[in-house]
Amino acid sequence: RILLAGDVNQTDLTQNKEKSGFEKFVKIASIMEKFTIVDFEVEDIVRSGFVYDYIIAKNRIETGVL
Repeated sequence: RILLAGDVNQTDLTQNKEKSGFEKFVKIASIMEKFTIVDFEVEDIVRSGFVYDYIIAKNRIETGVL
């Protein structure tokens, strides 16, 4: 078994609009029968209330929903 964990919205690559390749990998793996993709949502956050509130606010700004 192989377990990969990541977040396509989090990256340290910022120069020249670099891409990490993780998002592309997830797209490819999602159409392969040998892979199961599990997407976690905001409701799955088990960190502190502060982190939960921050992620909700960040998502609202990024999607233009204020």
